Amino acid sequence: MADAARAVVHDSSPEQYECVHCSAEVPSLFVKYSDPGNTSLVQCASCGQLADVHQSFPLEVLLLLDLVLLKSPVYRHLLRNRGGATAQDRHKYQLAQSFKLGALVLAVDTLVRCFGTETATESEFLALFAKTGAYCLVETLSFLFCVCIAAVIVTLPRSCWHDLRLVPLTYFYASLPVVLFLAITSVIWRDEYLPSSSSTSSPALPPFLAPITTRLDALYRSHRAGTSTPQPAIVRYAASFSRANLRSPLAEVGSARGWASEAVLRKWVGGQSAVVAFSVLLRTSKARSAVVLLVAWLLHLVVLHAIDPFLS
Repeated sequence: MADAARAVVHDSSPEQYECVHCSAEVPSLFVKYSDPGNTSLVQCASCGQLADVHQSFPLEVLLLLDLVLLKSPVYRHLLRNRGGATAQDRHKYQLAQSFKLGALVLAVDTLVRCFGTETATESEFLALFAKTGAYCLVETLSFLFCVCIAAVIVTLPRSCWHDLRLVPLTYFYASLPVVLFLAITSVIWRDEYLPSSSSTSSPALPPFLAPITTRLDALYRSHRAGTSTPQPAIVRYAASFSRANLRSPLAEVGSARGWASEAVLRKWVGGQSAVVAFSVLLRTSKARSAVVLLVAWLLHLVVLHAIDPFLS
């Protein structure tokens, strides 16, 4: 009788979820019993693990921790299973999250770029903040568009083109670890964001790190300053599309003067996070996801250089 009272009742909705470990489809994420207050997580029939353990996380900070740790299952949870019991509910939730996270990412990125910028009055700073925010928006839209093009060219079959609607949400989720670290380093490595004329002191670092950071900083500065070593014509032509060659005032706002934020965070942490995120979205390997992002970044640089003269 007890077993009969606990008879399993699966959700009869035709909407499918996805196992965060093996990507297999599951009909429901919860096992429902006759007692409405008694539920448990579904076990995936393909891999034998809980289909989506993230459903039991009490705090969203745990999801952020998994994003920082570059775990693929958290992206499957956020992109496939989160937001409602039906696909329509999840689509509405994903659209709302895209706008919310997009506003957060753009606001923090703009604030970090404007951090330490010298202006004569508060109104000038607000005007600079607004213009920089608009430039960040243009940059973001350009990159998202280029990711869609690169995905279609490199890896995405026509049957999966509907997944491209999740490109903005995927990008913003992947940007959260970078935004978090940028906000922290803008305080720790404050000199990187201050005008060069006022950077008279080096940030306090443990003595054993000083030689390492000094060499990294010198290497980064020499990279941004360019080199006098003769290069083949094709290399010089490709290098001309480097972001360092953008000359509009808005493109140079907040350009980091050291290695920490630009080289380590935006490229290393941001790159790895994006590779993991888009490998989940595009249902492909991390190597192919990296190729998609590389092609998208090259297209993005071409777009930035095309619009740069109009922003001068």
